[in-house]
Amino acid sequence: MDKLPEFMLEPNMAMVTLPELLFQLFVGLLLSLLIRWHFKKYAAVLTNKEELGMVFPFILFTTLLVITVVKSSLALSLGLVGALSIVRFRTPIKEPEELAYLFLSIACGLGLGANQVAPTAVAVFFILGVMAVLKHRAASTQSPTHILLSVHVKSTEDDSSKLPDLEKMNDVILNYMELADLRKFNITSAGAHFTYFVNAKSVGILSNLANDIRSQYETAEITFIDQPKIPGL
Repeated sequence: MDKLPEFMLEPNMAMVTLPELLFQLFVGLLLSLLIRWHFKKYAAVLTNKEELGMVFPFILFTTLLVITVVKSSLALSLGLVGALSIVRFRTPIKEPEELAYLFLSIACGLGLGANQVAPTAVAVFFILGVMAVLKHRAASTQSPTHILLSVHVKSTEDDSSKLPDLEKMNDVILNYMELADLRKFNITSAGAHFTYFVNAKSVGILSNLANDIRSQYETAEITFIDQPKIPGL
């Protein structure tokens, strides 16, 4: 059997000094906190931002440690590939934006672990800055908020016939909303229930609408639910 190349028999050591490692960890801490802050402020996700944001430093530090270790030895890097090949990740990433922030954390760990501190920091600031500008512009041109409006008017013992009809309720809602899409209407002896999808330009409009309905129907129960991702809206 031919003799194997020397670089495959002896690790190609590229040791990292302790001060250098501590500096990389410190920069990684700052970058992970920056990514976490950016995620909490700008990410439009439905998950718990606080809980997911706590994962970013952990991912960054772990990636940095792995790269710092394996870059000193070809054998270790090949062993890591073999170990990861049997690991199956089943983390439920529900939204692409979550995956983007996780991947950015991993990229930071890779760059810092490869001792590319300055390029990594500049790239992270650039990426987050561009995303902040795009998010701000999208928010300034955002269409009216889609709201699920539910109105339940209970019948009273004195006059069970004093219930709003559909036409009158439509008139009340359209006085405040540009669009009111009726999705459910149910009326019984116990009361009347209306469900609409409406477009609201401000919170004040919702408050005025609720006050108007309550002034006309004292037993009215009103619920507003923010529904920005309902299909077909």
